[in-house]
Amino acid sequence: MKKINFWLNVIIYVLLTCLLLTGLFLRYTMPPGSGEKGLEFLGLGRHDWGAVHFWIAVALLVGVAFHLYLHWAWIRVTTPRYWGLAWRAVLLVFLLLVVLALLLPFFIQPVKNAQRAEEHKSEVGILIEQGDMLSGNPRSSAGL
Repeated sequence: MKKINFWLNVIIYVLLTCLLLTGLFLRYTMPPGSGEKGLEFLGLGRHDWGAVHFWIAVALLVGVAFHLYLHWAWIRVTTPRYWGLAWRAVLLVFLLLVVLALLLPFFIQPVKNAQRAEEHKSEVGILIEQGDMLSGNPRSSAGL
């Protein structure tokens, strides 16, 4: 049990670090709209890196769920000490929030906002042009 817990914690740590790094990479190195300019890193474009980021997050959630499963007996013993008689309600609310967080994305529908789309295009163009100037790799706005 101790070896499984140790390696599970190591895997969770590595996944969390990878999730952080891919998130920062997507935010600052490959901003939204960079896929339209053909930017790639290690042969992957922005959307491909987004998929990598997503699957790392899924693996992290599975690891955390397994971690909670391994420690469920401890959680059941410790929770009443801190929450008194309301411990079952606290666990129920926690579990309901987890289920809601997992199901909610399937019920949300995006709405097109033309004004915001235009603002986004201009912001992305400015970010990409600034990145080109900083890297010393000027490109024409018509393409690569």
